[in-house]
Amino acid sequence: MKTLLALFASFALALSAQALDITAGKTLYRDCTQVRIEGAELRFIHADGTARVRYNLLSPALQAQFFGAEKIAAFQKADNAAAEQKRIADERAAKEREAAAIAAEKRRADEATARAVEDVRQLAEKDKRRAEQAERERAAASAETWREVRVWTFWIVLSAIGLSIYFLPTIIAVNRKKTNAGAIFALNLFLGWALVGWVVALVQRNIDFGHT
Repeated sequence: MKTLLALFASFALALSAQALDITAGKTLYRDCTQVRIEGAELRFIHADGTARVRYNLLSPALQAQFFGAEKIAAFQKADNAAAEQKRIADERAAKEREAAAIAAEKRRADEATARAVEDVRQLAEKDKRRAEQAERERAAASAETWREVRVWTFWIVLSAIGLSIYFLPTIIAVNRKKTNAGAIFALNLFLGWALVGWVVALVQRNIDFGHT
């Protein structure tokens, strides 16, 4: 086995010492020398510079020439495993992106719902405040109306009492059907504002407090 490896290495070194053309994919490298194997790549110097080419870009003949079937099979197995891992990673990443997109969409929907609920709540609060303000204004207007009614009632009652007292001589004369009731009314009306006139009207000698 060691003898075969030594022969293969000697053969590869002999080839690398000779200038040759290497095709990698669609690229042609001319006058390639100092060809070396580095892992799964072929490194060499060509007419325009240096290059590193993976085994899978070489033709089957060059792959067999520089790497051998056993190495190529190992490389392909490693590449297949890497490709499978990449596929799994891509699928996982795609699922994570999809989950993130769904979560973001749900979050936007929740935020929109929360904004709508908040708008409804604020609108309800505004309506409530307007209703409370209107109720306060109605209560204030009602209280003002009742205050005015009480004031007017007080003044009407007070005026009625005052007029009753002011025209007390006339009321007594009319109640007793005195013949000079007209004179008493005139005296009461024009001079009653003066206390003397009111007393005079009250104590007219024709007014009898005992009988008609």
